[in-house]
Amino acid sequence: MASLDERRLAVRALRQQATALLRLVPVAEPVPVVEVPAAEPVVPAPKRQIKNMKPRIRTFEHDFTVTPAELADAQAARPRTRGDCASGPRPCPWVGCRQHLFLDVSPKGAILVNHETSDPMEMTDTCALDLADRGGRTLEEVGAVMHVTRERVRQIETDALWAWRQEARRRGLEVYADAFDGSDEDVYPDNGGDE
Repeated sequence: MASLDERRLAVRALRQQATALLRLVPVAEPVPVVEVPAAEPVVPAPKRQIKNMKPRIRTFEHDFTVTPAELADAQAARPRTRGDCASGPRPCPWVGCRQHLFLDVSPKGAILVNHETSDPMEMTDTCALDLADRGGRTLEEVGAVMHVTRERVRQIETDALWAWRQEARRRGLEVYADAFDGSDEDVYPDNGGDE
């Protein structure tokens, strides 16, 4: 079997011969066909295999079929306002509530389990509103509850305050928007236009 360099030299020689022949042969005559040795097919290197290629699928041990009557009863028992749930059982059993800390739901509908290792009923803090009622928290404490870093909590806080100020100004509530210290004003300079 010819080496790669030998094959390259053979191809180069054939090209030179073909070019020379094309210059000598009149246009009306057919060009002789030159046999080129077949090159070995290039096989790409195998990709690195990931150990656990199976998708992670969670299955339930029990059949959780719910009848429409049971669903209606559960919806009727579910609290609708903060006043309804403030005196409710803790840890909060309503995992589907938007204030519950066990799950996050993205705007596209994807569900992210924040506390994979624990059962929702074993969590110490389950409701974001309960945490807010207890007063201010440090970035580290909020990060520990939400399972994010201190820096990510700071970014979320900055973005939320900026969005709140913009909405307050849009509604003509500058007094409330300016009540906070202006420490974050340089982060998002006002462009002078409505956003």
